Amino acid sequence: MAPSAPKQRDVAQPLSITTRAAPDLWQGTWHLRAASPGADGISAFRFAPGRITPTCAPACGTGWQVSPIGTNRWRLDGPHGETRELWLIWIDDSGRTAAFGEPAGGYAWVLDRSATGGADRIRAAREILEFNGYDAGQIALR
Repeated sequence: MAPSAPKQRDVAQPLSITTRAAPDLWQGTWHLRAASPGADGISAFRFAPGRITPTCAPACGTGWQVSPIGTNRWRLDGPHGETRELWLIWIDDSGRTAAFGEPAGGYAWVLDRSATGGADRIRAAREILEFNGYDAGQIALR
């Protein structure tokens, strides 16, 4: 994964997280449907117990070790000693679309179980990110 991009979030705005998702929900592949700058080449993420691995063109490395730091909040430890936080900000009722972000504002992702469709859910996820201080103009659709 690329290093964090310049701040994409007004960190003075409180950041909310949802408590609606169970940890086993994340297993499998989630497609990157919208993202702030810095996710170049990433098309999806594979979630497995203790690990997140990006799918990229070209290949983008081994991924991140994942450690829970609270409900729907994780620390990601990269292969070169880099550390990030990943927070689940929102997930739709059906568990198909989710908005994730880094509290420091380095990145935001909209992930979906499908590579296409669900435009209403993708739009809702971007709106939730904007409500939480992210610059929606920087969260590009894929």
